[in-house]
Amino acid sequence: MERFKVKLRVKPQFFVSTLVLFYMPRCPWCIQFEPVFLECAEKWKRAVGLRVAAVDGTDDRSREKMRQMGIVIEGYPTLMYFDRHGTKYRMKGERTVRNVNKFIEYCLQRDVL
Repeated sequence: MERFKVKLRVKPQFFVSTLVLFYMPRCPWCIQFEPVFLECAEKWKRAVGLRVAAVDGTDDRSREKMRQMGIVIEGYPTLMYFDRHGTKYRMKGERTVRNVNKFIEYCLQRDVL
């Protein structure tokens, strides 16, 4: 997860679509989801150049910037896609490789429009 860890910016760049995982390091669901996220992130990063990031929900600065950006996290892990126009998509459903890939495909199709 460390290789995708980033600090949030108050004014994000929406010129590049970005897949973001919001997680907490000691959360058992986040730990369980990590290999799924890493597999999908590597696949889409290589395939279409998708930007991928992970944000630690225990970091006070990240939480403050999330609040400033209007990002509300109701539970961890949360997977979101920010398209190049600034639209936010939140993944819902079971956190499997298949579902994450379907979510990314859906977002990429919407992003092209």
